[in-house]
Amino acid sequence: MRPIYRIIGKRGNTTIPYPLRVRLGISSHDLISYACDGESITVRKEKLCDGCSDAVCSVDYSDSEELKALLAALPEKAKREALVYLSVHVAKGEKGAVNAE
Repeated sequence: MRPIYRIIGKRGNTTIPYPLRVRLGISSHDLISYACDGESITVRKEKLCDGCSDAVCSVDYSDSEELKALLAALPEKAKREALVYLSVHVAKGEKGAVNAE
């Protein structure tokens, strides 16, 4: 695949080009990680569950009305803390990152 070039916006934003999103299977609300190795940045689609047999992980929360209601009820600070927690633990590949401690 030929390189695809993008300009970084004032706030550091960019868009992952459509052909790359299709190739990696990335869609809205997916979790991605960034890694820096020297002068290269690697973007990777992450999984919230590693396919474990835990009953909690077998539930598809993407359409769960209960989860949506819980998240909507959280204060903004708690939402940010939850996102940071999940991002760190998923990036480390820790099993059960989506389970409450």
